[in-house]
Amino acid sequence: MTSAAPNDVQLRPRTATMTTRQLGHAGDFYDAHIREPLVIRASSPLLVAQFGGESLDSGPRAMMLVPPAEQFRP
Repeated sequence: MTSAAPNDVQLRPRTATMTTRQLGHAGDFYDAHIREPLVIRASSPLLVAQFGGESLDSGPRAMMLVPPAEQFRP
């Protein structure tokens, strides 16, 4: 979810090239079903959450907020 608009968000799985999605309004979001590691870059601050569980249709689910890589760099 983005707090600023416009926000150009780039998504890149390890096996593909970077694709760009534009979130045009504050509060906009983008969702996708991806089963491999993903690199996310944005032109403005972005809140990223990951959903997981046994199945997206039924069963227990979990949501985790994904912190930015900059938080772990010295």
